[in-house]
Amino acid sequence: MKKIIILLSFIILNISCESISTSIKETFEPAPKEEYGKKKKSIFDKVSIEEEEEEVPIASQVEALQKAENQLRALPEFQGKKIRLHRSAHFYQDGRIITEIQNPDEPRNIDRYTYRDGKWETPEPVRISLSDKIEEHLIDLDSIPFVNAHKVYQAITEKSAELGIEPRETIYVVPRNNKANWYPKTLNTDRSSYRMEFDSQGNLLSFEQT
Repeated sequence: MKKIIILLSFIILNISCESISTSIKETFEPAPKEEYGKKKKSIFDKVSIEEEEEEVPIASQVEALQKAENQLRALPEFQGKKIRLHRSAHFYQDGRIITEIQNPDEPRNIDRYTYRDGKWETPEPVRISLSDKIEEHLIDLDSIPFVNAHKVYQAITEKSAELGIEPRETIYVVPRNNKANWYPKTLNTDRSSYRMEFDSQGNLLSFEQT
């Protein structure tokens, strides 16, 4: 009988020690690295997905284009003055707009303006040489409002769908002798090339295989 009591006491004491040891181990040891890594990965995946969702071609959004133009016209340096674009205006797939603009007070000065995250950044000076014929590459913003880029984007998107190819999402316009030339003008499949022509307002004039 005495042996049985001693045996039971030993078993109970052993179980208690194991329980205490487990409790201490859970309290002071960090969570397994594998679980921690999984948690971090899911957070980063979520951020990555959100960043991808935010990247939308600005030429696909009429309201965004109009907002950008309104903000440009409202800048202090253009109050009550004509805005003349120089060389090009690019409407990117990540929501940016980059264009060069003639300084209305200093006609020989050209500045590069960047629209990013819903606002215009501080302009940067563009180096111009004496041989540059600035007037040949200028056009009034009144002649090519930003919303015209949406017409070009729509035409390219529709024709790309007909050809079964991915659309080209960056749209740009190049002024030359007071005329707006819209790009891109070509679409390519594995077997064929097609040329597009637009008028100054961004309306599709022709689309044909070359």
